[in-house]
Parts: sequence; structure tokens; C-alpha cells
Amino acid sequence: MSTACPIPSVRIRIIPAEQRRRRHLSTVVRSANAEGPLRRPAAPPLAPKLQSPAAAAPPPPAATAPPPPVVSGEGAVTLEYQRKRAKEMQQYFRQKKLEEADQGPFFGFLPKNEISNGRWAMFGFAVGLLTEYATGADFVQQMKILLANFGIVDLD
Repeated sequence: MSTACPIPSVRIRIIPAEQRRRRHLSTVVRSANAEGPLRRPAAPPLAPKLQSPAAAAPPPPAATAPPPPVVSGEGAVTLEYQRKRAKEMQQYFRQKKLEEADQGPFFGFLPKNEISNGRWAMFGFAVGLLTEYATGADFVQQMKILLANFGIVDLD
């Protein structure tokens, strides 16, 4: 028994329960255009780029280009070079953090802050509902119990 799938050129074969018990088969989806199971298509090979004589010359080195790695012996990068690069990265990210801090206010009715406040409010509301369901006490009773447990109000 075969059924048509809403996707064109793909059929799913359904095996009745009696036949499945006799032999262990699984459902295989196959494409009508290919042999075997569906596979991700391969990317076409890249065509080699033609270079003009002017483009063949290397560009002049930029002022911010990183220095070439200091290599010793068998192609290993030295520890001094790694430390230097790590310090440069730390300085770069420090500078990025300072640039982000100068972009504007952090407090107030900003979209980012309102989204965060809304999410925390939804979380608090869900916790309140779950607590009410678990304890059977409504919000006012929960507040009375909380204040009594913290010793703020004596309700006895």
C-alpha cells in the first residue's frame, strides 16, 4: 500500500503491522529523481578566477595588519608571540567595551530594558500561578505567609 505525499515526487511506503512483525523493516523516504535515500546536494565547483597583471601584484601592507607569526624550528609558534597576541586581543576588547559604553543611556524606557522587564514579569506571574496551584493559597495568603515567615508581621 502506497500513499501520496504532499511533496511532489516523494512517496512513503506504509507496511501493514503483520508484515512489520514478521520482518523488521523501517520506512524509507526516497526521491523519484535519485537512487537511494535523499542526500544534500553538493555545491558546484568554483571556477578559477582570471587575474589581470595589475591584480597580480600584492596589495600594500595595511597599518593595522597583524605581524607575521614568529616561528621557530618545526613550524611551532613561540610562547612570546602568543603572549603578545593575547595582550593585543585584550586591549582590542577593552576598547570595544568602552566604545559600546559611549553609545547612549543604559537606564530608562529603552526597548532592550522593556523586553527584559516583560520577560521577568511573565516569569514571576508563572511562578505565582504554579505556587498557587501547589499550595492552594492565593496571592494575598501567600504574602501573609511570607511576611510571617520572615518575622516582619505576627499574624497569630
